[in-house]
Amino acid sequence: MDVTLNKLVNGVKDYQATNGEVVTYTLRATNEGNTTITKVSIVDYLPTNVEYVTGSALPNTLPVAVSYDPATRKLTWS
Repeated sequence: MDVTLNKLVNGVKDYQATNGEVVTYTLRATNEGNTTITKVSIVDYLPTNVEYVTGSALPNTLPVAVSYDPATRKLTWS
């Protein structure tokens, strides 16, 4: 299995947000291997100065379950 993950903020890798600005994170997982992958989980932790908007973590393919744990600031797509 050879999966790459790219994370962008407002469409770029090195974005510097200002205090109070709404930003959009894009995570793109790509299967770079020759085999089909059927079970993948992607985990991302929000920085302490970022507030998660409930329901805003949307997958572009289905079926994908998304969960957010506010205690650990962890978003999981599986």
